[in-house]
Amino acid sequence: MPTSRQEPFTGVIGQNVYVIGGADSTGTILNVNEVYNTATNSWTTAAPMPTARLGGTAAAVNNVLYVMGGGTQGGGNTVNTVEVYDPATDTWSTKTPMPIAENSTSSVVENNIIYVVGGFNNSERLNTVLAYNPVTDSWSKLAPLKVSKSNSAVGLLGSAIISAGGLLQGSATTDNEGYDAATNSWTTLAQSPNPRFAGCSEAAGGVLYVAGGRPSGSGAPIATMDAYNAASNSWTSGLPQMPNAVVGPGSAGVGGSLYCFGGRAADHGHGRERHKCDLQRHRQPGSTGAGRATIV
Repeated sequence: MPTSRQEPFTGVIGQNVYVIGGADSTGTILNVNEVYNTATNSWTTAAPMPTARLGGTAAAVNNVLYVMGGGTQGGGNTVNTVEVYDPATDTWSTKTPMPIAENSTSSVVENNIIYVVGGFNNSERLNTVLAYNPVTDSWSKLAPLKVSKSNSAVGLLGSAIISAGGLLQGSATTDNEGYDAATNSWTTLAQSPNPRFAGCSEAAGGVLYVAGGRPSGSGAPIATMDAYNAASNSWTSGLPQMPNAVVGPGSAGVGGSLYCFGGRAADHGHGRERHKCDLQRHRQPGSTGAGRATIV
């Protein structure tokens, strides 16, 4: 990755992953917009984000990327800013801000609605769940999480939105919850085997894969990967570990592979590496495929 950083915003449009903002090793908050082409394994630079920030969330709908929330000024100033990048014109625009300012949040898209789950408001962890409709440029509040947390791994498994793990007030949690949009309700699911927050995650083939992150607010990053299967409501451990343990990477799923960008290592260095794991060999519990996790 051209620019080393942690807590960037990431989003996928086609075969391209957009890695935006974050913080470098000096703590400088960035607005850089770098584009990774997964087909050619190459980088280009796009128009910078208007507001330099880190630690919010991003999601793509109809080939434009929505960048929401985050922190500015060393991460200490949480914002509710929503800025939208259109790769067709290489331009940014501003949309209706979030109802609350928050960072360390997660998001997923279902039926072209962006769901923003949990977060931190610089005072406490949140159980807030918000829904953004890009067509009407409007926000609504939904049923809250059962557990207030930030930095959880979020993915869409079937019609259920899964929020696994996350950070409480100082320690990671094994909490795992599923949201049903039809009933606007959350259900407690099988707890994750390893507490972690701010890892790298992707949903594929009915399974949510979670790698890296940190087990506590001050602990060293971990490299392990676990997988949650919605059909059996169960977890599988012992999957390929990340080559380097990091916390706060950007993550994206393209073509059946999980990509992790940057993050912070145990020595406090901010990475520019791209980790890639082929998920297709792990989609069924008990698979004998060895799989692989590599630096690309």
